[in-house]
Amino acid sequence: CGVTGRTVAQAEKRFRGKQYGEFKRAVAEAVVTHLAPFRARKIALMKKPATLKKMLAAGSAQAAKVANAKIAEVKKKVGLMP
Repeated sequence: CGVTGRTVAQAEKRFRGKQYGEFKRAVAEAVVTHLAPFRARKIALMKKPATLKKMLAAGSAQAAKVANAKIAEVKKKVGLMP
C-alpha cells in the first residue's frame, strides 16, 4: 500500500478479524508519519518568506514553460496553429 510499503495482501492479513476503527487509525498514523517530513519543510519555509517567494516564482515559471509547450502541441494537433 502506498505509504507503508506493504502489499494489499499483507494489510488484509494484518487487519483480518479486526474492527474497522483499528484499520482507520493505522491508516491515519501511516499517512501522518509519511507526511511529517513535508510538514517540517513547510514550517521551515514559512519562516523564510523571501526564499519561499523565490521558490514559488521559479516553480511557476517552470510550470508555465511546460504548460505552454503542451498547449502549443495540442493547438497544432487540432489545427489551430500551423
